[in-house]
This record gives sequence, structure tokens and C-alpha cells, in this order.
Amino acid sequence: MLLAGLELAAAVNLLQKDVKVVGTLFVPRKVSRVRAVIVAVEWGRGFDFYNDSQVRKLMEATDSGLLFARMTSVSTQLSGAAVMNASVGGADGLLLILQKLAQESGHQELTDAALLFWGHSGGAVFGTTFAALHPHRTIGLVGYQGGAVSGADMKVLSEIPALFFTDRDGAAPSDRSWTSWNNGRSVGAPWTFAIQADAAHGDLDSLKRANDLTLPWISAVIRQRVSPDGRTLRVVTDGSGWLGNNRTGEVASYSGFHGAKAEASWLPDEPTARGWQVVTALSAAK
Repeated sequence: MLLAGLELAAAVNLLQKDVKVVGTLFVPRKVSRVRAVIVAVEWGRGFDFYNDSQVRKLMEATDSGLLFARMTSVSTQLSGAAVMNASVGGADGLLLILQKLAQESGHQELTDAALLFWGHSGGAVFGTTFAALHPHRTIGLVGYQGGAVSGADMKVLSEIPALFFTDRDGAAPSDRSWTSWNNGRSVGAPWTFAIQADAAHGDLDSLKRANDLTLPWISAVIRQRVSPDGRTLRVVTDGSGWLGNNRTGEVASYSGFHGAKAEASWLPDEPTARGWQVVTALSAAK
């Protein structure tokens, strides 16, 4: 049974940019003021994430809204992959959608709300390209079975927490997400990498099992990044959380981690570290 709340829709057509954006916003009934918005991009399993009852409960726990966003071409000339680049026009459309929803929902804070992006496979591109344009508006990024960062300013993106999942068909080190994660970690980016070795690409059960890591990661990043008034984003550093050894599955606080820190996954807190161990199945949670 889904959590009770308000669900509104809005759309915007950017004819000159050949992009249209349709958004459906869910705000739990108990959330009087939205501190953050999680954007689930429509691509692959995006709707399943948006419709997940555990995700809806997380919205209530973090005082967040959940926006399901669909970016497509107006003329049908642009491919779906092209529209996933937020710089084409989707970023502008998304911000306009939030302005409309702010007016119609009574949640005026949505106009300037900070955003955390979740995208599956090619849908993860939208979040990374939006973050490159609007880093001060981006809380964090989750790329489920996707999320390779290319052509973006690494200095900008390296300050934004990111979680990359890969499946059994994209095992490191050949996976593009692994390469992106490695590049970020080499400059101290607060980035997490998780291998679901038993997950087929797009498998729904694997997506649900990933919640053991995804949900505590999102919760911790919102708590650490979003100021109490929701107007500014705080910087998180490599040394502010835990680290996980991608080969052995061992986790420890930053100060207690004895391996090569630049080669370890950043984890925002201990609950996330334990969830990382469960999802990656590299070692038993302790």
C-alpha cells in the first residue's frame, strides 16, 4: 500500500529547444515543507523506483518530494539518448516544471529546492549533465546500472556525492561507470561504487534489493548536504564518512581505514556502509 500524499502533474514545451518535460510530483501528507526533491528519470526502471513503497516512506522520513520526470523531443527528431543530455533543454524544462508545481501545490519552496537525481542505465546521464550545469542545486547522483561521467568538468562534479551501481554484465574494471568512479576517487570525490554481481540489467528484483544501499545512502546524503532551512548545500569531504574496500568488502570509518583510501568507495555513514556490504555481497555485515 502506497503512502498517502499529494500527487500533481505538470508539463512544459520548449519549442525552440525541441524538448518537452512532463513531471509527476508526490509529496507525503506529513511533509509540511519540502527540504529536497528526489528526481526519478523516466528511463528503464525509473517508474518502478518512483512507485516503490520503500522509496515513498523515505520521502516522509527525509521531508522530501519525489518527482518522476519524462524528457522527450517535441518534433520526435531528437533521440531519447540525446534528450537525456540536460544541456539540450531538459534542465531548463525541469526547473520550469518545479516552478509550476510550486504554485499549484502550495509548496513554494519547490521553486528553489535542491535536487537529488536517480536514473537507471542511460537515464543516469540526465543527472550528471544537470549537475554540471547546476552544481549548487544538486544534492547528489545515483546511477543505477549506469552513470558514466564524460565530457563534464570533473572539478565541479567531484564535489557532488554520487553512487554508481553496475550489474553482472558490467563488472569492473571494464565498466564505464567504474572508470568514472575511479577518476572521481583519484581527486577525492565522495563517490560510491557497488557491484551487484548477480543482477541482470533491468531486473526488477535486483533493483529492489539495491534499496539496502540506495535508501540509507540517499538519507545520509540529504542529511549531510541540505542545510536546516533547505536553502544551501553543505560540502561533504572524503574524510567525513566511511570507506569500503571494493575487493574485500571490508568497511571502516575514514580514520580507521588502513587500505588505499583513493581506491576505496566513499560511504556517508555506518548504516550505508553496512548496506553496501549486503548489496555487494563481498563480505558479511558485522
